[in-house]
Amino acid sequence: VRYNPLRSTVIASGSADSSVCLFTSSGEVLGRFQSIHGGALSLAWHPTEEASLLAGFMDGRVILLNVSKCLDNDKERRAPMEISVTQEFTNHTKYVHGCEWIDKGDEFVTTAYDNTVRVYARPNSASPYSQKEHFIVSNIPGAILAIPG
Repeated sequence: VRYNPLRSTVIASGSADSSVCLFTSSGEVLGRFQSIHGGALSLAWHPTEEASLLAGFMDGRVILLNVSKCLDNDKERRAPMEISVTQEFTNHTKYVHGCEWIDKGDEFVTTAYDNTVRVYARPNSASPYSQKEHFIVSNIPGAILAIPG
């Protein structure tokens, strides 16, 4: 469960049923993304783009979601809206249990039970993200994600 830091009334939750849901703080459903990739284990809101949400899944995928229709729905109170995929990453081979944005969001980092930590970057806000580097953490079962604040 993660509150949107730029819109504090919006909450994202990931579930073992392979879904990512958006709610208001009063419990109203704003939108839902249904994956076929296993449970959503980790979520991270972009620090400057209120409609961008990272989700890490049990099959090793990391998906960057666009929730802009849901945020519009928060203002207009319509039926729950669809959450769309902006970009998908398939570099991990096991459960992604951590994802986090770095600084202003031109980079993010993920970690998984394949004992890797991967860093993704984009040259500018109009470009897609790509893997920048990765690290193998061989002495720890399931690399642990810790970003200094």
